Amino acid sequence: MSSTPDPTPGGPPEDPLDEALEETFPASDPVPLYDWGETPPRPGEAPPTSSASDREADELAQTRERLLRTAAELQNVRRRSAQDRERAVRATRRDVLGPVLDVYDDVLRALETARAGDLAEACAPVLHGVELIAESFRSALARLGVERMEVAGGAFDAHLHEAVLRQPATDDVPPGHVLTEVRPGYRLGGEVLRHARVVVATEPDP
Repeated sequence: MSSTPDPTPGGPPEDPLDEALEETFPASDPVPLYDWGETPPRPGEAPPTSSASDREADELAQTRERLLRTAAELQNVRRRSAQDRERAVRATRRDVLGPVLDVYDDVLRALETARAGDLAEACAPVLHGVELIAESFRSALARLGVERMEVAGGAFDAHLHEAVLRQPATDDVPPGHVLTEVRPGYRLGGEVLRHARVVVATEPDP
């Protein structure tokens, strides 16, 4: 009959797991502690030193700075692209609307001539048709953001007006102001689309 070896006198039997832990982490070596998220070193590797941690922190800060700088540059590129597109659209509108305004001027002059002459009654249907065309022109220009300048009697402004003639001032219009509008001027989006041609009042001759 076989007999089971007696346990160690005076103590409980040895646990194999305890023996494995004691071999891995001898009692003379303290068990290393790591912060949450910190990767422990592989077997045979030395734990990271403070200088290595500082180096990693510096690299992380530099990477973050580069990313922020790149994001700012991309934002600037987007802003410049949007501004370039807006300028291109305005330039195209000016190029297209310039000749259209010249035709609109001809239509308005034709209306003024017909209304002032003897043809108003004889050609009433034709005159009415031209008035409708002029109104269509005006509505289309308004939808595109084109606004007519109001210059009569106002102070002369070289940024808005083109002086084609100078005449002595009157009691109603002082010197340096607009006496008459020769050709209307227009704005587009707050910018001058076409300067108004005007007659400017000057000091009367002594």
